[in-house]
Amino acid sequence: MTSDLLAGFPANAPPKPKTKLRFADVAVTATAKDFAGFYRGKQYHQPDFDAVFDRASAAGIDKVMLTGMSLSDAAKNLSIARSRPAGTCFVTIGIHPYHAAEPDAEEDGGEEGHFKKLAEVVRETLSSTSEGNPSPLAAFGELGLDYDRLNHASKEAQIRTFKRQLDLFVEEKLDLPLFLHCRAAYDDFVEIIKPYLPNLPRRGLVHSFVGASAQMRTLVELGFDVSVNGFSFQDR
Repeated sequence: MTSDLLAGFPANAPPKPKTKLRFADVAVTATAKDFAGFYRGKQYHQPDFDAVFDRASAAGIDKVMLTGMSLSDAAKNLSIARSRPAGTCFVTIGIHPYHAAEPDAEEDGGEEGHFKKLAEVVRETLSSTSEGNPSPLAAFGELGLDYDRLNHASKEAQIRTFKRQLDLFVEEKLDLPLFLHCRAAYDDFVEIIKPYLPNLPRRGLVHSFVGASAQMRTLVELGFDVSVNGFSFQDR
């Protein structure tokens, strides 16, 4: 069973690198309470986000991408990115499946008003530069499906918001990769995104992948990159 899962993967470690390895962290949730010192509902230390950045840089992480969880956190993420040295901190803008019910709850303009605001923030960020530096917006998202956490938003809300963001991406003709989320929702995820592939020339990244190796191969065959972490190997 194990050999089947590892079929096609390298059997030996690569040669030792001749130069120092450098890394990029592509999924930092700046709005997480951990960075404010809160763990399990209790604050253990003062906010230390800048110090976290500095320690990461010292450890070899050259670039960081702040994950866009909802429309409301875009301003904070952009402020953080612009406060860091040029070319080291970037953002994504989009609606994570945890927040998929928020567009329908929008008081100012309803669901369509929410997506209109999202499109405006994306356009404004893409057009913003400072002293010749490019826009800090690196990808559109995080968008997708998470059926493992339906306490945040129902399947129906997640599917609706996922499709609406893909529609927005195509309508706006955004020249960005997608930053995608797929957990315990592989079949619906692939079924939904396949029709959009002709309009996704830069495809994108399915990050923190949790699924079978065959599913990963299919995503790669569709043109997507896949990132993994400890959760990816928890019980596979």
